[in-house]
Amino acid sequence: WVLPSIAATAGALLGIGVTDSISCALAERESRLRLRRTLERYVSAPVAAEVTFQKENFETLLKGKSLETAILFSDIRGFTTLSDKLEPEVLLPQLNEYLGAMVQAIMARQGCVDKFIGDAVMAAFGSPVSSGAKQDALNAVMAALDMRQALDELRQTWAAQGRPIFFNGIGINFGTAIAGNIGSPQRLEYTVIGDAVNVASRVEALTKEFGIDLIVTQSVYDLVADDIDVEPLGTRQLRGRSKDTALYQVVGLKGQARDVFDRVHRDYQKHREQQQEPAIAAESKL
Repeated sequence: WVLPSIAATAGALLGIGVTDSISCALAERESRLRLRRTLERYVSAPVAAEVTFQKENFETLLKGKSLETAILFSDIRGFTTLSDKLEPEVLLPQLNEYLGAMVQAIMARQGCVDKFIGDAVMAAFGSPVSSGAKQDALNAVMAALDMRQALDELRQTWAAQGRPIFFNGIGINFGTAIAGNIGSPQRLEYTVIGDAVNVASRVEALTKEFGIDLIVTQSVYDLVADDIDVEPLGTRQLRGRSKDTALYQVVGLKGQARDVFDRVHRDYQKHREQQQEPAIAAESKL
């Protein structure tokens, strides 16, 4: 009776082992599919597939990693005022039309749309897949220029339709960040955090102060100086940084006509003046 008992025990253990192997395989497959679905919301499907079905990349994503990446922040100028004036059923379709055009421009340049913060967009270039530091930075700048062009075309359409128009500001920084799949099992988000992200956000906010639409930091310019035309803006000490940061307004790619840049700059200055006139008139009545 000993031998049957041993055989039975061995069979049971083998069955448990097979079951555990199947369970582990199914769990890993589910994790990969969940991550792929998450990534496909922010990057092109081929990039998501490349990451999730390469074992090394997949495991690194789950654990998180430090990387060099270009971070882009974009925000609509005066959106709070605009939202106060328009009914939700009018505002939201136009906002979604705008965001759709911005996301298309970002993803076409291999960018990863990290998140939406109200009307703001954050994107990373070089995460989860890098094309090299220079190309990642150049992709971010070209995406921003495509966003400029797309919004310029939308404004012309909206104006012809008698709809309100708006402008945006874009800030780009290149530096070290931490990327990973963050959240709970019920809701995982692939995101990028760190100093590079904070700087990009603060640079984007400066576009409003300067009255322009696209600013890059020195770290970006150092990588793509041979490819873009800029106008230096001097240096600023950004919150949380001990040293000043050099800033540049991007005119366009070298050799590219500057008609879109000039039109956007001219139209934005005119728009700002029109926005200020009612405020000045209101103050004069007090």
